[in-house]
Amino acid sequence: MKYIIVAMLLFLNSCTSQPKPLKVAYFFGIFDDSWNRRISKKTPFDKADLIYIAFAHPYDKDQDGAFELGYENAHKEAPYTDQERIDQIVQMARDKNPDIKLLISLGWSQQDYWKSSRNPEVFAQSVLKMIRAHKLDGFDMDYEIEGDPITKDEFIILSKTLRKHINQATITDKREDNPYLLTITPDHTSFEAWDGKTANEVFDYINLQTYWGKRFKFIDQYKETGIDPKKMFIGFSSESYDRPADQPDMYIDKAREIGALGVFAWRLDTDSIDRLGTSHYSIAHKTWKLAGRETNQ
Repeated sequence: MKYIIVAMLLFLNSCTSQPKPLKVAYFFGIFDDSWNRRISKKTPFDKADLIYIAFAHPYDKDQDGAFELGYENAHKEAPYTDQERIDQIVQMARDKNPDIKLLISLGWSQQDYWKSSRNPEVFAQSVLKMIRAHKLDGFDMDYEIEGDPITKDEFIILSKTLRKHINQATITDKREDNPYLLTITPDHTSFEAWDGKTANEVFDYINLQTYWGKRFKFIDQYKETGIDPKKMFIGFSSESYDRPADQPDMYIDKAREIGALGVFAWRLDTDSIDRLGTSHYSIAHKTWKLAGRETNQ
């Protein structure tokens, strides 16, 4: 009997010693050329929980001072419009992974947040229009505001307005079992107009841009603003255009160390890209395994 009890204790200890699986998310760019090399049957959408489609931008098409979410449309020739690229991602991702969550991400570098905050109600309505048009699961804010004149108060109002409309849409569209998501992806410039308490209350996930191994210090800075680590995704770069790609090991370890929800990468469509511009997805496969997901599919 004693040996049976010891064996059971050893078994239970081995079970509990396994690290908790982490969620895995990726950005997916729709703005590059060579689209036929950016998405294919080999794209590992089955190795991701969330995809942030990058990017959409705010435009004042009516010239009335109220900006609405619109397509960048950098690619005019069919089938290379942004609309069609989004639909290709949605169809291929859901075919391969029915449980995946797909979000459209608000861009940066065009004073996107100041523009969005001019009339938050109008902007929030336009966000839902795009989400519904492409059968997406939510909205992300790639919150990089260097040169963007948005203020802290405007950030708070914009964030809370988006949350209100997202919640209402979840009820209207009968998605209580699969609610629309609202997420944010801040970099270090975000501290210029940031309220951690609001961010913690408003956003489902907070993706920290800790790319290239030198930005872990921002994790503590964001925690100090009031962010719950359980809402955090720790970010790395899996592309290597102008510098070596990050390997996911240290980011996985850091996420587990601080009790983060998961990791994310910029970006899946250029994951472990070679000199010819072809992606091989070796980092995506490695990340999924290190995150403890291979036995949890």
